[in-house]
Amino acid sequence: MSNLTLSELSQIFYDSIANPRTRIAYAESINNMMNYVGPARPVGEVTPIELISHVNTYIKRELSPHTVNKHIKTIQTFFNWLVKTQVIKESPAKALKKRKVSTLVPKSKAMPKDDLITILEYTKWLPREDAFIKFVADTACRARGVAGLRIGDIDFETNTATVTEKGDISRTVAFGDATAIALRRWLAVRKAPTDFVFQSGPRRFSPEAAGQMVRRLCIKVGVKPRQTHSLRHAKAWELSDDGVGVGVIATALGDTVDIVVKYYIPRDEVRALESLKQKSIATPEPQKQPDNIIQFPLKRVSS
Repeated sequence: MSNLTLSELSQIFYDSIANPRTRIAYAESINNMMNYVGPARPVGEVTPIELISHVNTYIKRELSPHTVNKHIKTIQTFFNWLVKTQVIKESPAKALKKRKVSTLVPKSKAMPKDDLITILEYTKWLPREDAFIKFVADTACRARGVAGLRIGDIDFETNTATVTEKGDISRTVAFGDATAIALRRWLAVRKAPTDFVFQSGPRRFSPEAAGQMVRRLCIKVGVKPRQTHSLRHAKAWELSDDGVGVGVIATALGDTVDIVVKYYIPRDEVRALESLKQKSIATPEPQKQPDNIIQFPLKRVSS
């Protein structure tokens, strides 16, 4: 059975995955690996050195360690499945080593405020894009949350909305008056066959389309291309800089405190040291003794 080709087995592997989003995510890494090794190669002939060489192409392209590790994990998942289904005895992907990932979160992951202002100056003539950018920037919701937003999910009386994100978990987010005005403006001219807020035609507005919209707007106005998540990081930074507690930030982002600390709030040593200095114990001022207190000379104690 090990004479089956990578192409044949990958299709069986894809068919065994129920979630279509997972299939798409896995297909990118596995197809890239197959194109490098050869789709027609019998799986039993694939060697560890070939997989290492393939991963090195990602490293030479200077992809982030997170991205490289994502590809490595997917390749290992595929070959582990082949071992589990007794197609091969041992996984050649065992030789792949994940890249060391820094736990420091750079501020560069967040969209700078000046870039956001530049984009909003451009989108004020585009109702859909304007409402979209303002909603994501205000709520810090994920791409899936904004893509699945329905008209009935918005409460204009309280300026809140219900978004459903990863794990099909729903949560309430809040937005400001400027975003409410932008949403009403877009909904007044919107024409679509469904009630998904940001769908503008027959095709469903997907999380991928949400990311592409942010990226296209960045390119259009001449700032660094970014994804939807950059606005989520920007909101976390903004809340942290304003002194909001990590528990409140975690609630606002719909995440756990551990995730927020690890991925959203930077470990800023300079700011941490300054905070300690500002909250340090003050040296008490020496108190002046009242004038009516008589000072007796100290007695000399004989030894």
